[in-house]
Amino acid sequence: MMRRIILLAILMLSACLQAQDIQNFTFNLKTTIAGNASMVANDKMGNIYACDQSIIYKYDANGQLLHTYSAFSTGKIHSFDIYNPLKTIVFSRDFTQITFLDNKLAPQLNAVNLQDYGLNMPTCVCASYNNGFWVYDENFDQLWRFDAQRQKSNESQILSTIDNTKIKPLQIKESESGLLIVNDSIFGLLIFDHFGTYIKHIPVVGIDHFCTYKHFLLYTNNGQLRIINLNTNESYSQILPENNIKQISIQNQQMVCLDNGGNIFVYEIR
Repeated sequence: MMRRIILLAILMLSACLQAQDIQNFTFNLKTTIAGNASMVANDKMGNIYACDQSIIYKYDANGQLLHTYSAFSTGKIHSFDIYNPLKTIVFSRDFTQITFLDNKLAPQLNAVNLQDYGLNMPTCVCASYNNGFWVYDENFDQLWRFDAQRQKSNESQILSTIDNTKIKPLQIKESESGLLIVNDSIFGLLIFDHFGTYIKHIPVVGIDHFCTYKHFLLYTNNGQLRIINLNTNESYSQILPENNIKQISIQNQQMVCLDNGGNIFVYEIR
């Protein structure tokens, strides 16, 4: 019994320390990238990605342009995911197509037309572990997971059976802690495990875009960085260094911010 109490105390202390660390970021501006971006991301190697819905730009940590990918032949880029920076997933909702890029943003030959799998109304796509990917299809109202061989491996329950509410996901994302997160700006956040099994509902509404960092979910609201601990549902907030930030991405000690004008600010965080 004493051993269990000690173990529980250690786990609680660890959770408190992690929460405390993420509540007290300090920001040191490293570089800025002027442009007209609508989406940003960064990877664990410090590279920065910007997208203007037609072109993806890849920069190094100092803001030097490395590579570009143009999607003019496959329609507007709805989303891209660098869960694995060696295999970026690019989703064109208009063409119901997923394109895979290598680390130089060169298209690979195995693009996926989701209609070939009976998914005629896919609205959200994200990368998954072991080179898989998730798709939410509005017609089926389900999340389907495909493995690295493009075979369907898992599916969720019909989302409208959760609280008898019609869910309209804006974004789905698998966290590095193994959770699949579905964001509906009106209903809130739905949390699933990496098999697609529903876990819980976090009723935080009004999120347009979020990122994940370890077991935290982060988003911006009214000039603040909002943080949700996905394990405990606790939330925190911190003032951002710029008050017009609409999107962020965090990896390691780097935070990339996108402002309302499409400009990118890269901060070292501690």
